Formats: sequence, C-alpha cells, structure tokens
Amino acid sequence: MTPNQIIATALRHIGVLDGVETASGTDTQHMLSLMVSLLDAWQVSPWSITGTDELVYTPAAGTRSFTIGPAGDIVSTAPDRITRDSYWRSPGGIDTPLDVGTLADYNGEADKGTTGQPSYVVLDRGSDTATVYLYPAADGVSQLRLVVASDVLPNYASLTAATSITLPAGMQNALEWSLAEEALSAYQVDPSTEAKVVRNARRARRIFGKANHPRATLSTTEGRRYNIYTD
Repeated sequence: MTPNQIIATALRHIGVLDGVETASGTDTQHMLSLMVSLLDAWQVSPWSITGTDELVYTPAAGTRSFTIGPAGDIVSTAPDRITRDSYWRSPGGIDTPLDVGTLADYNGEADKGTTGQPSYVVLDRGSDTATVYLYPAADGVSQLRLVVASDVLPNYASLTAATSITLPAGMQNALEWSLAEEALSAYQVDPSTEAKVVRNARRARRIFGKANHPRATLSTTEGRRYNIYTD
C-alpha cells in the first residue's frame, strides 16, 4: 500500500478520477499535503493513528520477563505500549484486570522471584524487540491477555507518494474517505456526492475507532461478562 493508492481512491470518491484514470502530478502533491496535514491532526486522536492487538501468552512458572518481537517469546511486532485494557485469565476462565507499571515500580520490588497471580506488567521498548517484566513472577498457569498498541505511521511527516506503508484493518478505508472529505473544498463536487463523502468518512472513522478500542469486558465465575469501567 502506498499514499498514491489512497490518493487515487480518495479522488475517485469525489468524482475527480474515474476507474482507470491516474492522478496528475499536481493533484498528487496537493492530496499528499492534505494527507500529511490530516495525519498531523489525528495525532490528538490516538484511535486514528494507533493500531491495537491482543497478544495471548502463558509464561512458564518462575518467568520474570519475556520478549515481544520478530524473534521474541511472543512473535509479533514490538508494541509501543501495553494498554490498561489488558487482563489475565485463570485456569478456570476467570478474567482479572492487569495493571501496567513502570520500570521504577519493578526495580523497586525487593523480591522479584516471588511467584503468584499477575499484579502488573512493565514494557521496556527496544528497537525491534520489547521486553515485558512481570510481577510477581509467573505462576505457570495464569494466561496473560495483553492489549498492545503501536503507532501506525510514526514518520508520517516524511511520507512521499511512493512510500510503502502498512495499515491496520479499517484504517485504509477511514483514511481514504477522510482524505476525500478534506479535498472537497479544492474541487467542484456536486452536493449529493459531497453529502455521501461526509457521511461515509464519519462512518469509516467510527468503525475504525471502535476496532481500536476493545471493549473492556471480563469473564466472571457465573459466566457473565461485564464492563470493568462502567458496571
């Protein structure tokens, strides 16, 4: 995926291009500037620039730390942070919220070898691999459910039309329709198309936003699920 493809789709949404036309150099540069500006505005809305995922892992008894990365204990892209939507699951299927601490918290623990049910985790982010510290040390049966987040386009300001980018599910659609919405003022667009673009842009952002904010629901002994923030 490249910005060129997103730009072409956005211009088709507003009727500037048909299904086979390509954007001119002038239109491409204009739309690229709009895209960078849009991504900059989205920096204040974490849902729109952050991809989230849930990583499931049961560390062996006595484990104090493990890694996340292409060659880590959990094979995945190293995340930028662990969110407070994380939790751990007991062998009986009961979910309990998992706190997120700091390295200072962990370094301050006198006995890091104590094993037990998880209290909190700490993420130490490296270049390609992240280390997760667990306190107390793993009991060998508690399953960690880590909801992790990563900035999707940290170098958005230096994007070119041909930059190769990877977007989480739903973000491409949100970006295409939002870019089309941003471009409305620069092109002559009929009212019905303009209304459709605005409506679809809002819908795409809403869908992507929900996908990037997992419901904080936990399983209980009765098999019910409840929201840990509102119930």
